[in-house]
Amino acid sequence: SCSAITWVSSTKIYCTIPNAATSSSITFRVQLHTQIVDASTPFVVLAAPVVTDIWPHSDSTSSSYRTVTIYGNNFGTVAANIGAVQYVNASSNAITSCVQFSLGSGYVTCRMPDSLPFGNYTFLVTANSQVSSSTSPLVGQTTYVVRGAPPCTLR
Repeated sequence: SCSAITWVSSTKIYCTIPNAATSSSITFRVQLHTQIVDASTPFVVLAAPVVTDIWPHSDSTSSSYRTVTIYGNNFGTVAANIGAVQYVNASSNAITSCVQFSLGSGYVTCRMPDSLPFGNYTFLVTANSQVSSSTSPLVGQTTYVVRGAPPCTLR
């Protein structure tokens, strides 16, 4: 049964399913007063995306546009399912969308601007309206480090 029901229109309602639900063919029963309608339909549960690794793991502030490849699971197979690819500055918590992104099989590429300040960044991928989580750093490195330019020495 639905844990929450939202009336959208005269032809659509939303049913929030329990977290433990799995994909299957189910029968929906809608009852309005004394009228009952049963409909059997395939039902698909889409798992949330997970970021498992990125490449490269670091760069310098002197780089021009940089492209980072974000590896993971459950990004989908159609670019239209990707709502956003973003990076988060660890020190300021500022969230910025990638200048451009593309979807591959098991990865997403993110093009970042050259104006990126040095620091640590993590990546978020929104697919099918669900925001990614990162796995443990033991699985893969999910932090991107932008290093400052090396210090100048006078000779």
